[in-house]
This record gives sequence, C-alpha cells and structure tokens, in this order.
Amino acid sequence: MNGAASAARLEGVLSAVPSTVRTLERRLAGATPVVVLRALQRRPPRAHTVRPGLTAPLGPLGPLVDASGWRVLDFEGSLLGARAAEFAELVRGHPALTFGLGGANLDAAGAAAVDAPNVRWAPPDAGALLVISGTGAAFPLSRRDGSAPWGLPLEPLGGAWLFGDSRTVLAAGDTFTDLLGVTYQFLQGPSLDEACRALLAVWPG
Repeated sequence: MNGAASAARLEGVLSAVPSTVRTLERRLAGATPVVVLRALQRRPPRAHTVRPGLTAPLGPLGPLVDASGWRVLDFEGSLLGARAAEFAELVRGHPALTFGLGGANLDAAGAAAVDAPNVRWAPPDAGALLVISGTGAAFPLSRRDGSAPWGLPLEPLGGAWLFGDSRTVLAAGDTFTDLLGVTYQFLQGPSLDEACRALLAVWPG
C-alpha cells in the first residue's frame, strides 16, 4: 500500500473512532511516509493522546508534531536512543505539547538532554516506574500491559507490584536484578516524574 493509500485508510479509521476514546496507539515502521504522519494530525473528538510507537528509525517528526491536534505525544515503547538531540529540539520548540518519553529507550545522557517541564516520564495510568540503575532508562509499569510488563517477572496486585516466583511485594526504592544481570530501581508514589528526575540528577550521562 503506497503512502497516499495508507494515509487515506488512516484518515478513515480516525474519522470512525468513537468519541469516548482518549488515547490512540499506532505502530510506525521506518518506511512510514510523511503523508501518513500528517494524517495522524487528525484527532478524534475527545482523544488527546497518541502513542506512535516507533519500531524503527523514522524520518523527521516535524510533520507529526507541527500544528498537531494532539495534546500528548507519548513515545512509550519507541526506540529513541539515537535521537535524543532531535527530540530535545522538538520538546523545546513545542512547549504547549506534552511529550511522554518513559519507555523510549533513552540513556541517562539522552534523558537529561530532553528533560523539560513538558516532558512526562510516566503516563497517568502508570502504577510505578522502573529505572535501570546507573543509566536513567525509565520504563513505566501500566496496568493496561497486564502481567510481566517489559518482559520482566512482575505482576500487579491491587496497588502493589509483585516480583518473581516468590511474589515479593516491591516497595518504593527497592532494586532487583533480572536474568540478564540488569538491575532496576522500583519507583512508586504520587510523583513518579519527580522521582525519576531525582535519579537523573545523580547519575552521570
């Protein structure tokens, strides 16, 4: 399907989205043409958040951001590690938009470069946040993901998160190591963004 046809199909989908939908998710691959990004500017009546998960490098994102009808562009699940400088420019150039960058595979240097008042490290539905110790890569834990988010042995139970076969209840500030030897710090509380920023401030880029 060519770019024009893909854009027309997406426009048709967006026009049929029920007015009650608040968040739209759309996976984008590296070959996504600009015309499709422009089609995403069409916002369903009540929707205010789009998650354009970037699964591969994509061209300039200006066509998605500029004059967008969206209030929140959430890049959770995207691969932005090599694009921190570009996103820093986008974030500062569009202060009225909120950029969700938790779960975007940014290291400490990249996260520090893009951080700004209009950056959100944890979406509103996140019950907690995992941060890879020493790097600053942040991964929201959202109950919409179900069990084992991010491929980790975690499970939500009420307002708590359980870890491993022992179903240990994690507390704010706890750390654990996965099977690959990666150590995570578990953050929980009313201000996940500020807790994440506190870690970024002490970990070198």
